[in-house]
Amino acid sequence: MIKKCFLLPLIILFSASLFAQNLKGFRLTAQAGYAVPFGDYAQAASQGEYLNRDADQGFDFNLSGEIFITERLGFIVRLGYALHEVDEEQVKNFIQNPDAANFDFTSSPFQHLYASGGQGLKLIKISDKVDLQPYALVGLNIMRTATKDYSYFDDVGSPIERFRSEASVTPGILVIPGVNLNMRFTNFLEFRLFAEVFGSDHQAESVLNYYDGTLSVPTTQEDVEVDYQVRTLNAGAALSFRF
Repeated sequence: MIKKCFLLPLIILFSASLFAQNLKGFRLTAQAGYAVPFGDYAQAASQGEYLNRDADQGFDFNLSGEIFITERLGFIVRLGYALHEVDEEQVKNFIQNPDAANFDFTSSPFQHLYASGGQGLKLIKISDKVDLQPYALVGLNIMRTATKDYSYFDDVGSPIERFRSEASVTPGILVIPGVNLNMRFTNFLEFRLFAEVFGSDHQAESVLNYYDGTLSVPTTQEDVEVDYQVRTLNAGAALSFRF
């Protein structure tokens, strides 16, 4: 399933190159953007939902290739990586233990590795060197969720309670609608500004481990099925080479 979804964008691009009679060029783009989570993905965790929330602002990096079938229509494939740290201040505001004088929290980031493909259309030609290009991509997002470790200590620094959450996450279908503002400097070099919405849905099986005091074996363990709805608003810049 995963291999097929990753191969689909490449098949689309290869098929387009075979059947297009008069290709109008090829564009290779390196893109980086600031990614702001919203919705459930960014909100403070609630009881039993420690894993799929508390995402902080992050970054998205990707490479894309685009074949132009006409002057306005292009087929796009993209491979990308996104990273979001856990919003630790938000977690600390939510997790409180009146018996603990000190609270310690560590975490690993949310990570996304994705492949997508779709179409771009030059909707508005502002000038000979500037155009506005809406696009829509569909693909697969492989996600590694954050792990979270909570520790509570008493007045003399002895551990009272520890908590750790982790999960295995299924790949999710990814949809990316967006718009590019392309500015051509030379016949082969372009600069781009972009804005897009990144969205994918996942299922996860999480394990919540609770430890009392200095015990290394969990006192209780709880398995929870968690829904992920990843939503981010991405904006940034790119450099493109056109052939």
